[in-house]
Amino acid sequence: PKAPAGHRRTPRPQAAGPRRPCVSPPFAGAASERPRAHLAGRTLNGYDSSLETKNGVRRDADGTNNPIRIGPMSNHFEGLGKTWLTLLNNPQQELPAVIMDVMKEGKTRGCWQRKDAKTETMVLAWPAETAFRAGVTLHGKADKEIRPVSAYPLLEGAANDMTVEETYAWKNGTEGEVAACCNEGASALWFYSPFFYRDREDLTPGVRHTFLIAGLALGLRRALLDEMTVTEGPDYERYAAEWLARHPGSTRHDVPQLTVDLKGARVLIPGEVASEYQIRVPVTSVEEMTFRDEKVYMLIVEFGLNTPNPLRFPLYAPERVCKIVPKAGDEIDAIIWLQGRIID
Repeated sequence: PKAPAGHRRTPRPQAAGPRRPCVSPPFAGAASERPRAHLAGRTLNGYDSSLETKNGVRRDADGTNNPIRIGPMSNHFEGLGKTWLTLLNNPQQELPAVIMDVMKEGKTRGCWQRKDAKTETMVLAWPAETAFRAGVTLHGKADKEIRPVSAYPLLEGAANDMTVEETYAWKNGTEGEVAACCNEGASALWFYSPFFYRDREDLTPGVRHTFLIAGLALGLRRALLDEMTVTEGPDYERYAAEWLARHPGSTRHDVPQLTVDLKGARVLIPGEVASEYQIRVPVTSVEEMTFRDEKVYMLIVEFGLNTPNPLRFPLYAPERVCKIVPKAGDEIDAIIWLQGRIID
């Protein structure tokens, strides 16, 4: 479906003071006698997002220096092979046929095309009538033949108002990644953008836009655990301080482990590569569609329902990556890849 036109560009001041990341331990078992806490909605975004990083510099071939971040969810891998493995048995052999289908049958939109005195870039999408498509970026010198430079699953997303924090341009000049947050003071989400060539001039830190956000499941299963044990991180530090205040004369060694109840939780934990996340979330609704005879489930998932600006997006899950047939109300664990663009 075609997205509504227009987008909002209202500058918004950033909240003062440190960000409030939530704990992000791996899922683990826990004894029922231990103290409990509910993780869902704990931070301003309503999801878990620990982002402790260090800074570095990448020197590109043209001699420019670009900052990079080293730490959780900070590595920018400029490749899309993992996304095609959700749909193709052998992407190296099968992807050329997909690209040919897009080149022959694909459609574009006026707002997907950019041309200046030096270069021309556009995106073609196929099939045109579905929300889950293959996309191909064509790029080259202006008034010359333009050629494919990238191919990717092109995901139609849901509108979310988010404030830009930073960007990362890929070396091919057409793609990149964007970090933006739904709520002031919350940690940002990274997502891949095939429309970076079009949006980059508007991606000013501190400016708020309406983004179309969607996810692709790299793996999905029924949620296995109902609780996890927390022994470190900001949540545990707050809990320990409160426990010690209630138990005068006790020491830090006396503080019991914190057990987090995961039933109904909406948790989003950054992975080692930007734009990839581990999630646990209840499924709001499910629809089915097909792509080249492959069944794809479209799950609607939501995070931070008790915040001023919840995050809501479709999660596309090809049948081959699912351990279950997902249904509305299921609580799922998934590894996902996020994609987004400024609304068309």
